[in-house]
Amino acid sequence: MKFRYAVLSFSSFVLFILCACNSADKSAVSNSDKQYLAPQKMIIAPIQTSKKESNYTYRTITETQMEEEVNGNEIRLKSKADMTTLLHIRKDSSNSYQFRTVYEKFNVDVDAGELKKNFSSNNAAQSLDPQERIFGAFNNAELTARVAPDGKVISVEGLEKIRSDMYQLAKGDANAIQLIKTSLLNFANESNWKQSLEQITKVFPDKAVKVGDQWMVNSNNVSDLGIEVPLTYSFTTVRNGVGTVLVKGKVDIEKKEVQMQGYRVLLSLKGEQTGTIKVDLLTGMVNHSTSQFKATGTVTTLGQEIPLTLITTNQTTGKMR
Repeated sequence: MKFRYAVLSFSSFVLFILCACNSADKSAVSNSDKQYLAPQKMIIAPIQTSKKESNYTYRTITETQMEEEVNGNEIRLKSKADMTTLLHIRKDSSNSYQFRTVYEKFNVDVDAGELKKNFSSNNAAQSLDPQERIFGAFNNAELTARVAPDGKVISVEGLEKIRSDMYQLAKGDANAIQLIKTSLLNFANESNWKQSLEQITKVFPDKAVKVGDQWMVNSNNVSDLGIEVPLTYSFTTVRNGVGTVLVKGKVDIEKKEVQMQGYRVLLSLKGEQTGTIKVDLLTGMVNHSTSQFKATGTVTTLGQEIPLTLITTNQTTGKMR
């Protein structure tokens, strides 16, 4: 079971960037906020109608704890991923938006018992560790996305360069290449990246919504695991131009064949997500979200069934610069 010693479960990191919650706040809406409840779509727009460009900083911190029991021995893996990106948003002549994303920081801390490591995109160029060197592909890396007025990502450019740079920085090192294939490629996957961006641009559905409305979202943002998670979004309150959307989701799979960090295994997992999303209703952009995911189950490989517990917390904060 070599995969249990893998450096980081990036699959869970991509999954749990989703924000969810299971409580409801039915507080009254103030008169000043009623303008946001008109029967119209929530769309991205400049913070002021005369302003055609805006800049944001987004920071996401994800902490994961995974526990396995093998032959009576408990194995724990803890990881913390800390990513900061800069967004420059410009409205173009077609009424769509150009999102230029620059990676400012991508740090990962890993604690797997005797194995403790820190990887940093900012330190990668000077690192002697081949696995840390490949993080340099994200240092000041730029991506350009075209986003529709409703927040849906139409296209993205720049991911191929990140993928190419990672392999070039690995310089043939087997461990670095394994880390690329089993984890880091998920961050340079177009489908995954689009879904991750839409987590901050497209919270609302393509229909009129008001406080009290609910809608369903099927998310497969579980990276290489390929698990679809049904989520219920609830628009609960509006205060000072900020809308609160609460989401509740459950995972319930039985003996599903998935790939975990390079190995084909059978995964059984039951759990739920809870959290909250705060959206600036003038721009449609998420300015804060928190979530927690808890699940238990088993991983079956080579005829051995291994108990598994997974707990992940996530916090994303965005602010206009």
